[in-house]
Amino acid sequence: MLSETEAQVVANGPQIQSAFSGKHRARRSWLVALIVFLAVAGILVSGILRRVRARAIVSAETAAMAVPLVNVVSPQRTAPSHELVLPGNVEPYMTAPIFSRTNGYVKKWYVDIGGA
Repeated sequence: MLSETEAQVVANGPQIQSAFSGKHRARRSWLVALIVFLAVAGILVSGILRRVRARAIVSAETAAMAVPLVNVVSPQRTAPSHELVLPGNVEPYMTAPIFSRTNGYVKKWYVDIGGA
């Protein structure tokens, strides 16, 4: 037959397995939680680093573009031989004949046209 210690081991076997599986499950859940936490933290850190790098690049470009570049040219006279000749005629859209209102000469001028 079985000795007392062997009988106790056989009788307590399911309890030992359940205690072992409970500890194993607790470790597994902590391990899964740690992996998920590290994954989320890695994603956050990579996103933050990308934004920090982009902000540094924009700051550098802004500082470089803040200095205006100016080209200075001194005007010089050229020879008058550069004449621009364009084809065309200058004509008014409407023509109006202009005639004097009276015959003769004006002796005195008291009021301008349109004045009261």
